[in-house]
Amino acid sequence: MSNLARKEEKETYELKELRCVDDKKIKESIEYINKIHRDEDKFICVGIKDENGKFHQWSYSKDKLIKDDIIRYLHSLKSNTYMSINSFFLTVRKSTNIRRINALYVDIDNHKSEVNKENIQALIKRLQNNYYNKSIPTPTITVGTGRGVQLIFLLEHLPSKALKFWQNIENELVKRLRNLNFEGFEVDESCTDVTRVFRMPGTLNTKSKSYAEIVEINENIYRLDELKKEYFKYVPKTTRKRKNKVLNITAGQAGLNIYELNWKRREDIERLRELRNGNCEGLREIMCFLYRYYSCLVENNCHEALNKMLKFNQKFSEPLPLHEVIKATESAEKAYIAYCESLKSNQGSINIFENGEFKLKGYNYTNEKLIKLLKITEQEQEQLLILISRKEKYKRNNLRRTPRNKNGLTKREQQKQDTIQAIKVLKNKGLKQIEIAKKLNINKATVSKYLKL
Repeated sequence: MSNLARKEEKETYELKELRCVDDKKIKESIEYINKIHRDEDKFICVGIKDENGKFHQWSYSKDKLIKDDIIRYLHSLKSNTYMSINSFFLTVRKSTNIRRINALYVDIDNHKSEVNKENIQALIKRLQNNYYNKSIPTPTITVGTGRGVQLIFLLEHLPSKALKFWQNIENELVKRLRNLNFEGFEVDESCTDVTRVFRMPGTLNTKSKSYAEIVEINENIYRLDELKKEYFKYVPKTTRKRKNKVLNITAGQAGLNIYELNWKRREDIERLRELRNGNCEGLREIMCFLYRYYSCLVENNCHEALNKMLKFNQKFSEPLPLHEVIKATESAEKAYIAYCESLKSNQGSINIFENGEFKLKGYNYTNEKLIKLLKITEQEQEQLLILISRKEKYKRNNLRRTPRNKNGLTKREQQKQDTIQAIKVLKNKGLKQIEIAKKLNINKATVSKYLKL
C-alpha cells in the first residue's frame, strides 16, 4: 500500500471516530464550558490522562475550543478528559498567569467502594440537609464524576489580584467539608489550587467505566465579598506574617502583661476541667503539667505551685496517682527555674523580644498551641477568659462594638429577619419564588434559602 493510500485510510478512520461520538455528551461539555467560562477572552486549559497515567495538556480560546471540533476530538479519544476552571493570560497553566478566577470548588471522591447513581443522590441529599445554606453556599454546578462529585460555586469574575482572598475562602470551604465521611466519600483536600483542572462532563472515566455528567445546575453566581459576610466572616482577606510568633497575647486580650497572661491561662485550665465535669481522660497529665507551670510563674514559689497542682489533680473524676503526677510534671519546675535565670540575665529589661524571638527561657506557648494540646472546642472557648482562637476573639469584639436593637440584633441581622418574614408572607399569598425575588429585589437563591429556615 502506498503512503498516500495509508494517509487516506488514516484520515477516513479518524473522521469515522469523530462522527461516532455521542452528540448529547458533546452538548453537555459545551454547556459546562459556556457556564463556567462565560465571556472568556483568553486561554482555557484542557487535557487528557492516557492509559499510562501521563497527563497531556493544551490551551485554547473558548471559541476555538468549541467551534473547531476540538471537544469532539477529545471525546473521540475515550480518555479521562479535564478542563481548567479558571483561565490564563498565556498558554502555560501557572498561578502567575491567571487571567480570571471563575469559581470556588470542592472535589469529593470515594475510593473505598463502588459508586452508583443512588450513592451520588444520597451524598447530595446529605450535603443539602447538613451543609448547603448553613456552613457553605449551594453550588452552581454539581458534576457526577463516576467516583464522586465536584461542587462548583460560580463567582463574579475575579482578577488575579484577588488570588490571596480567594485562596483563603477556598481553603476554608474545603475545611468545612473535611469531616463529611459519608459512605466512603471524602473531600480531596489537595484540590484547592487556582490552576486545578476538573473532569469534563460528557467524557469517560476509564476507572469507573462511566461518563461524567452534570447532576444539578442553577443560576447562582456569587460575589466573594458577600460570601465572606454570609458564610466566612472570620476568614481574612490576606495572610499577614506575624513578627512575634512565640508569645501570642493578641489572640486573647490586648494590653495584658505576662503575669496577667499566666494567671488567666491557669484560670482557664481550671475552668476547662469544670466544663468537662472532671472527665479529662488522656489530657490529665498535660493539664496538671501546665497548671503547675503557670502556678510557678504566678506564685513565684515552687512548693506552693506543687500543692496547688495536687489539689487541682484531686478534682478530676479519676485523679492521677500522687507519685505519677509529681513525676510527670517535674519539668514544669525546671522550666520555671530556667525562666527566672534568663530573666535575671536580662536584668529585668522589659524588652524581652530580640529579632522577633522571645528571649526568656521556659515554655512559651501560643494560644493556638494550647488550644490544640488541650483539644479545646469552639463551644468551650465561649466560656474561657483567654484560651481562645482569633475567631472567638473577633466574635467578642464584634459583640462589644456592633450596635444592637432591643431584640439583641444588629442592623444587618434585623434586615435579614425582616426579609425572611416578608418572603414567608408573600409565599403564603401564593407567589412563586421567582415572583417573590422580583418583588423584593433579591435573587431567587436567597428566597429558596430563607424559605428553608
